[in-house]
Amino acid sequence: MAALVCGYFIEIGWARRYNLMTRRMDLLGVESKKMTTRRLSTGIPGLDQVTMGGLSPRHAYVLVGIPGTGKTILSLQWLLEGVKCGEKGIFISMVEEPKMLKKNAESLGWDLAPIEITDFSVAAVGDMDEFEEYHVFPPSEVENAPVWKKICEIVEKKKPQRLVIDSITQLRQFSTDEYQFRRHIFVLIRFLTQAGCTAVFSCEPLFMEEDTSISSAVDGIIYLEKEISRERLIDIRNIHIQKFRGSDFLPGAHPMRITSRGVEIFPHIIE
Repeated sequence: MAALVCGYFIEIGWARRYNLMTRRMDLLGVESKKMTTRRLSTGIPGLDQVTMGGLSPRHAYVLVGIPGTGKTILSLQWLLEGVKCGEKGIFISMVEEPKMLKKNAESLGWDLAPIEITDFSVAAVGDMDEFEEYHVFPPSEVENAPVWKKICEIVEKKKPQRLVIDSITQLRQFSTDEYQFRRHIFVLIRFLTQAGCTAVFSCEPLFMEEDTSISSAVDGIIYLEKEISRERLIDIRNIHIQKFRGSDFLPGAHPMRITSRGVEIFPHIIE
């Protein structure tokens, strides 16, 4: 009971702060509709305020967080918002099978039918060498890059405006070494942005620490964090932006919740 009461008051407090935050942003003239640069709305309550309007088209972003922080839910929410805006979305899963993704989405009341889900999990990549040759990657690396080639092939054929790859941590295993992985990442991101695609990758913190090339390759880095409260009653979640190329954003850690409706963010008040 104590945990429920505590969680209730925290929720009310965040909601009040969020409403006050929105009013102050309106007064300051920084709401998303006043941005001069076109943005892609995230569809996630509070995140468009934190990002000053949403994600920039034809940019690449990475969501960083340990398992259970909400990376997959946030990514799917972003793709579903694109569907509402008439944009095609593709989710490339290297972890969960599509049937599990759909089952989890159903618990949130989401229908993933409009989103194309491509299964690149370990169980599904056995026949990757049968895909047609794709010339984005150097000939010397073709035999080592069937998955990377297939991603480019899918994007060129389907022409999505929004793409999610979950996760870049698993994608690493499809390169023979770190040097080749860095080359593949830079080539892939360049290809995606030139194809008019906005990409969101997911990644675990340790992987980001071990391979700093990802930080320089992407345009934005968003951290999702979770810790247990001091009283061990509830999970405390927050989101913060480390990098957001070509745009301003609200700095600091912003409270975040995962509800029956998906991810919700409560931006800190501008002082």
